[in-house]
Amino acid sequence: MKAKRIAALFVATTLCISTLFGCAINKNEVAATYKGGEVKLGEANFFARYQQAAVEPMYKQYYGDKVWSQSFSADGGTLEDQTITQSIDSLHKLHTLKDHAKDKNVSLTKNEKNAIKKAAKKFIKDNKKDTLDEMTADESTVEDVLELYTYQAKMRKEIIKDADTNVSAEEANMRAYSMIRVDLSGKMDQQTGQQTAYTADELKEVKANAKKMAEEIKSGADMTKTAEKYGNTVTPGTYGKDDSTLESKVKKELDKLKEGEVSSLIKTDTALYVVRIDKNTDKDATEQNKKSIISQRQEKLFSDTIKKWQKGDKWKVNKKAIEKISFKNSLNKTVKENTEKASTNQQTTSTQNATESTSTQK
Repeated sequence: MKAKRIAALFVATTLCISTLFGCAINKNEVAATYKGGEVKLGEANFFARYQQAAVEPMYKQYYGDKVWSQSFSADGGTLEDQTITQSIDSLHKLHTLKDHAKDKNVSLTKNEKNAIKKAAKKFIKDNKKDTLDEMTADESTVEDVLELYTYQAKMRKEIIKDADTNVSAEEANMRAYSMIRVDLSGKMDQQTGQQTAYTADELKEVKANAKKMAEEIKSGADMTKTAEKYGNTVTPGTYGKDDSTLESKVKKELDKLKEGEVSSLIKTDTALYVVRIDKNTDKDATEQNKKSIISQRQEKLFSDTIKKWQKGDKWKVNKKAIEKISFKNSLNKTVKENTEKASTNQQTTSTQNATESTSTQK
């Protein structure tokens, strides 16, 4: 990604504090140290608060205004704690990549540096002083973070060049199938949407009908029409040699089938199945799977390279400093405020249009 694109994404949103309380942060306090240098609290706070601003509107739509105090983790930590920790971990990775830029002959061009400076100036210009103070944002800090993002993009491009892109036909191959699944866990009430367990007699009937259906299809009956006759549906799909989404018994039966062949009734603890192989090779799915395998290799190489570089870098977080980062103050206007403003603007525009229309008629 070019620096200009990174910069454009970074400054896309003008932020606004909805409330103000709390204490100021000493941006020169050390937040973390490592073999190559240190990270100041001003940078760590700005980075974390920008992450907050990026996700907060969406989170609030689902979890309400008190989203950051809620816990979604097994250890009982709040979403605020989790997000701040992840932000510091991300900063560690970004600094690691920048510090090893020479290993990959990566540096920033004059145009990239100019784009970063321009974006930083725009960010400072577009946001109010109280917002900038809350984020410990100044041109220098914004430039530093944009520089880290730019190094990350350029380093990733260089690192993944070494990933193995040779994928064998067998490894990439995706077979297309059709499947009928008869659920044994119970019947669904169409009105309430709730499932109730089958009685012994009902379950016996379900299994008997599934057996008849499988035998008819095996004998050459149309799969879709026969499934519908017994109240079931046919679902298409594709799978590869390392597929882990299918039940093991189902995959085992699919592997035995040749193109056009249909299985007998497959029995598992939770369902009954009938499957058919439609194509030994689904070209589109196979090509997509090949790309996915290469992408996974690239991501693994990128991640492993960072971990290798981080070994022995003596990264140490100043927990007391990080504890001063707080999401108590929202950096976005609430959804309600934005909605009310939009509604008011719409009403005003409608009134103006109506007035203009009346004036014209006169």
